[in-house]
Amino acid sequence: RGGHPLSLTRAAIRHIGRRCGGGAQSPFVSLSFSLAWAIYYADHCVKKGRTNVRIAVVDARAVRRSVLAVSYLKNARKRGPLSLRYYEYLRTWANAAQEALVYGTVPAEAVVRVVPWGQVVKAGPEWFFDESRELLRRYSSKARTLAPFLDARCDVTRGPAIEQSVRLARALVGKRGGRRSSGVGIEMFREMVFYIFWSLLSDDLRSDATKIRRFRKSVRKATVGY
Repeated sequence: RGGHPLSLTRAAIRHIGRRCGGGAQSPFVSLSFSLAWAIYYADHCVKKGRTNVRIAVVDARAVRRSVLAVSYLKNARKRGPLSLRYYEYLRTWANAAQEALVYGTVPAEAVVRVVPWGQVVKAGPEWFFDESRELLRRYSSKARTLAPFLDARCDVTRGPAIEQSVRLARALVGKRGGRRSSGVGIEMFREMVFYIFWSLLSDDLRSDATKIRRFRKSVRKATVGY
């Protein structure tokens, strides 16, 4: 009938429904395409009493067997083992997390760096943590989608915001050539810096191609010494 095997789908549903590693063992590992969500989730788990919380930076290009969580949910809903109410609940969570599931383990070569939570907190700009907390507020209100962050920390001037973005990116992937270098190329590093900076932009700035080019130029200038 196509789709995922029913037993695997049920295991995926149990996994998606877990919080902070609770419940039975799972054959899946969760990844997120959203750094803001990863930061929120790590903070959430710390507040729930988990210890040794870390952020793993993964190169998605080296992960060949990943499936979006919503794909399993849609398959489960189509084939019956998932009620509409629980489906809506899990879909909201999976969409907010931009969650992908890897069966088994993440290949070692795909892991760029694993960073203790304390280092992330020390390096992270406050406005980025504000965005992560906003994810929880919007999820709690049962919003089905996450709208762009319109307030978007626009009181932060461009120069300091880019410098803070560079600092957080360095904490996540290490300084090239240093003792804790990840070996990440300069272009990937710049993309990470720009993504962090991008999180503070309002919709009108995100749609302004001229300003985006200027912002990218500023990022390139700020990362020359990486």
